[in-house]
Amino acid sequence: MKQNQLKVATASVLALSEHLSSLDLEPVGSVNAWNDREVVDRESHRQFTTQLDKLRRAKPDLIIADGYHEPYVDTLKSIAPTIVLNKVEDWRESYLRIGELVGREKQALSHIKELAFRILETSKRLQTYFANERITLVQVTSQLVRIQGTFDHPLPELLYGELGLQPAQLVPPHQPQSEFLAESTPLLDTDHLLIQRVPTLAASEKVLRRMKQTAGWNRSPAVLHGNVHDIHHWFEICWTPRGQIQIMNELEQIAQQYAAFSQTAWTL
Repeated sequence: MKQNQLKVATASVLALSEHLSSLDLEPVGSVNAWNDREVVDRESHRQFTTQLDKLRRAKPDLIIADGYHEPYVDTLKSIAPTIVLNKVEDWRESYLRIGELVGREKQALSHIKELAFRILETSKRLQTYFANERITLVQVTSQLVRIQGTFDHPLPELLYGELGLQPAQLVPPHQPQSEFLAESTPLLDTDHLLIQRVPTLAASEKVLRRMKQTAGWNRSPAVLHGNVHDIHHWFEICWTPRGQIQIMNELEQIAQQYAAFSQTAWTL
């Protein structure tokens, strides 16, 4: 079909709808069976059923699904032809595959090349701000605190691998992440904390408050020096070139604010 006539929908946890949007093709519908993997209840099932009903009414020509939705393939195929993207080590492979499926390979490849140049430029600038200071990514959910390691996710791979920022040694090198209850927060021995609260979970605010009452939090160099930074949706948007550029823009803003604060403190 002609590109401007193709009606594509997504079934995804991994922001496949953002992949399409960044290729100037807005999905006609989307479903997410794992909106909240920590809360599986009757309401979650009802929401997914509602999403499926909307998807049927949208009458897509094609559904692109990630591996998390493989159990629902038969249901999705009853709505439209469905392609499941297997999990790959590099999100770029999925992005290029989607570009191929919707006839926009050249556009996808161009975005990947532009991103590579931007990462190189941003890396040089960030090194002047952070040097060897340690940076830690933290997710706060409705039940626990999760410290992200250096691999197995596009966000730490961007920050530590491609931008060359220094991770704190808070996660064993063979683990992608460490999880613990708020009350059991270990010493957060890091110079900067980048914290994302799961936006769909109001209870994450309570978990964060409990964490802030622990010695592990209050003795953290990042906390003592005021280097705690809220981040928004970075774990969700890091799967596309557009999302990674947004992350780099916000990270540079954090770096500039930190540099300005440090200079003011030094003059005082």
